[in-house]
Amino acid sequence: MRRLAEVSGRSMAWLARKASARSLTLLALKVPVALLVALPVLVLLRLNGVVLFPALLVLVFAGRRLADVARRLQGRWAGVGIARPYLPRPELQPTPQRWYWTGYDYHRSRLWAAVSSWFNWVLRDPAPWRDLVWMALDPVLGTVLLAPAVVGWSRPLRWHARWTRALLSPTDQAKRTARVRELAETRTEALDAQAVELEPIERDLHDGAQARLIAVGLSLAQRQLRDDPDAVAEARTTAAGVLHPLRDLVHGIRPLGRAHAAGGA
Repeated sequence: MRRLAEVSGRSMAWLARKASARSLTLLALKVPVALLVALPVLVLLRLNGVVLFPALLVLVFAGRRLADVARRLQGRWAGVGIARPYLPRPELQPTPQRWYWTGYDYHRSRLWAAVSSWFNWVLRDPAPWRDLVWMALDPVLGTVLLAPAVVGWSRPLRWHARWTRALLSPTDQAKRTARVRELAETRTEALDAQAVELEPIERDLHDGAQARLIAVGLSLAQRQLRDDPDAVAEARTTAAGVLHPLRDLVHGIRPLGRAHAAGGA
């Protein structure tokens, strides 16, 4: 019994030290978060307002990196998985009229199109705004939630993980958008596979049956000069009548995905 009690005591002490170390690590993460939140304010008060824009860029992208670190730590230590909620940045799409479509608007210059795409991507995505809310509140509320864990209590780590998930997890709208994007990619892959399957059929119809029918028509035209003109003319008309629907069929075998791609181009 004494041996069992010693083992149990050492296990409890190890769990307490682990909870304390993890809480201290999470508390240390709040220091750069707080500095990032204060950076635009310090720039605006102490420095020229011209450098405020670079400070905001640092705030957005460095804040995203810190939020990713917080998501990974919560999944690894508290078992609370938090998916990345950010929307993918749209790619610039040139048009035949030499404009650029950013996913939001058109621009003649590629440089301005890239700038517009970046701003629209950041400002219209709700995830960076939720990151800013998390950076503003977590240094205070997160510290309050984690403080009891410093002495070895593990339950505050779960409280802190739920708080982090509430602010940094994808919203319902982001989940629906990701689902729509996944379905669109699956549809594109299915259309591409269909195009690959239809190409041999189109080639066989074009190079096989159509060529034979043309040869039959030429042969009948030659025989029409020396044999029964009426019967041969009727057979030739029948062959031509079969040939025209076959040509329409060959030209009509154009996969929907390829037609969409041609229309977008």
